[in-house]
Amino acid sequence: MNQTSKGTRLAAFGVGCALIAPAAAHAGGLYLPGIGPTAQSRGGAFTARADDATALGVNPAGLAKGEGTEVYIGANLVDYALEFTRRGVYDADSNNPLPWAATSPRGFVRWGKAYKPISDESSPAIGVGPFQAVPLIAVSTDLGLKVKGLRFGIGLIAPTAYPTRKFGGDYGFDANGVAPDEPPPSVKYDTLEQEAAVVLPSIAVAYRVNDKLDVGARFSAGVGDIKARVMVWGEANFGELSDGDAEFAVETKDNFVPAFGFGVLYRPIDNLELGFNFDSQVNVRSKGTGTSIASEGLAIGGDPVEITPLPDDRAACAPGGEVGALKACVDIGLPMVTTLGARYTLAGGKADVELDVAYERWSAVSDHHVIVDGQALNSLPLSETDITHGAKDVISVRLGGGYTLPVGANALDVRAGVAMDTAGVKDGWERVDFDGAARTTIATGVAYRMNKLTLQLGGGFVHEGTREVGDDCNPAMVGQGCADDGGEQPLDERDGPDPSQPLNSGTPFESPFNAGTYTSHYVLVHLGAQYRF
Repeated sequence: MNQTSKGTRLAAFGVGCALIAPAAAHAGGLYLPGIGPTAQSRGGAFTARADDATALGVNPAGLAKGEGTEVYIGANLVDYALEFTRRGVYDADSNNPLPWAATSPRGFVRWGKAYKPISDESSPAIGVGPFQAVPLIAVSTDLGLKVKGLRFGIGLIAPTAYPTRKFGGDYGFDANGVAPDEPPPSVKYDTLEQEAAVVLPSIAVAYRVNDKLDVGARFSAGVGDIKARVMVWGEANFGELSDGDAEFAVETKDNFVPAFGFGVLYRPIDNLELGFNFDSQVNVRSKGTGTSIASEGLAIGGDPVEITPLPDDRAACAPGGEVGALKACVDIGLPMVTTLGARYTLAGGKADVELDVAYERWSAVSDHHVIVDGQALNSLPLSETDITHGAKDVISVRLGGGYTLPVGANALDVRAGVAMDTAGVKDGWERVDFDGAARTTIATGVAYRMNKLTLQLGGGFVHEGTREVGDDCNPAMVGQGCADDGGEQPLDERDGPDPSQPLNSGTPFESPFNAGTYTSHYVLVHLGAQYRF
């Protein structure tokens, strides 16, 4: 790049590597209504009803409603369809003609071809085709203690989201830092590939205080896995040229992710039931390795750039890093969630309708912290970094219910629900690695109840529609920005994320990579089986 020396390139690349993991490592999407098939079939309105073993993940106080032992196995299947068309064009550079970008004698001008639409191509590791499986396994029992009103729960729950992403096929540098002879994906600074999973094995206890009041608590100790790959600026690469990039991948794990929740059910009159559930914030402190490949354009004196590990006595993440396997730490979080619900029964208990309101505190987990124990030129350590996604708190309103039809000696429960969620990110901050769109959910399902066995099946649709985000302002050099007067905007006034920082975490640059048109929706399927004995 003709505005930076090779030495500056190297220093910039060294710090830049530390800054790419957070954007790619987030859990990937705001929660969808309903943990487990029963709740999802009602549009998430199940906090006050919670009357089967899935109460373990919805409202542990509901376990007190059970009898004997109940075993529940089920899953929500989620398919996320996203298409993004970035606003603007591929940049052009007279010193580096590209087959997909027009050239110009003026250097950094936006005279290239328009960005092509790009869609998520992921196939989740746990799922069916494009459907991510979100499992729920739960057992509700009195353990044979015969203590009136006392019950226990044990099982496995997982946040209902879609964290898997893959864009642009297998685009990336080869081992020598040579980029493919094809247009780079327009989302290369957001995410190329991403997998994140948080699974929470849990135990719970519930107690019926009296005919009107049930209480319960849940304790979880789970695991979190993060895998991600993305491009990062290796220099002040406003031109977004491949020879100014570096590729970085991270794979980390947290083997102990604690969480807890508690719930209350209260029945002031015969036909009315009130529910409250609180889920704690979940903090994932993952450790693992990071690898990097620098563009051959970042070579110095013909030698490729190499990031080496910090000496063990200077490591901030963990000792033992190696070239090609630097030690990396990634901290992310899932929000505290509080839900209130009110349920009213009709037709002698055959029908019910419930209204829930949920509050998700995403603003508290917007910042993601990354440490990579590496250095460039054996002297420039990579910076610890905090990057925000601009997340804000979400309010969800859920209305659902059901009706029971007799079928001989058995029964058929018909369920349906709708939900509306406010946007999860500030204006201008939506991006492909984190779904922050406002949404409307419709869902339905049936449950066929026999003497001891209940089978459930249903589905739904989440509408997010089409959104226009940001603008394609792209400053040509440090010191320019997107403010009305042409100057650099204060950090807290920016309308969107910066690319992974090329110099240091305290001096971000505005070069929006998320501006454009987003079109997305979810398709939901749920199935489950419960056996009582």
